[in-house]
Amino acid sequence: GLHSQNDRRAHELAMEMQACRIIVNQAHCFATGGSFDNGLPFSLSMGCGSWGGNSIDDNLNWTHFVNRVRIARQIPPVEPSLDDIFADYFAATGQ
Repeated sequence: GLHSQNDRRAHELAMEMQACRIIVNQAHCFATGGSFDNGLPFSLSMGCGSWGGNSIDDNLNWTHFVNRVRIARQIPPVEPSLDDIFADYFAATGQ
């Protein structure tokens, strides 16, 4: 958990740390299991994503046991170029 009034710190932590949830200004022992005041689903089993060898990266809850059917139809493709995706990386390191 992180205790800070600076939103940038939470964002930096989320980008740098191998974690699936960043708990900000909350009692960590209660917040990670879900709460009415933080939007996480209630659970006693937390997934830690591929970093921890799990198949899920959030709190195991009823939505993981619901079979969903998705109907996919073709749409006009929106395909970014490599330059669109890696422009910052290419600028910093060369292509």
